[in-house]
Amino acid sequence: MRWEYLELNDEQTRLGKTISKTIGWTALASFNIAYLIKLYCEWGK
Repeated sequence: MRWEYLELNDEQTRLGKTISKTIGWTALASFNIAYLIKLYCEWGK
C-alpha cells in the first residue's frame, strides 16, 4: 500500500514537472515573439 502510494506520488511529481516545463517554455516563447514584434515595429518607424 505504502509503496503504491509512493509510486503514484512519484508519477504525479514527474507529470507536474513536465507540465511546469511546458508552461515555462510556452511563456518564454510567447515573450520572445512579443519582444521581436516590438523591435520590428520600432525599427519599422
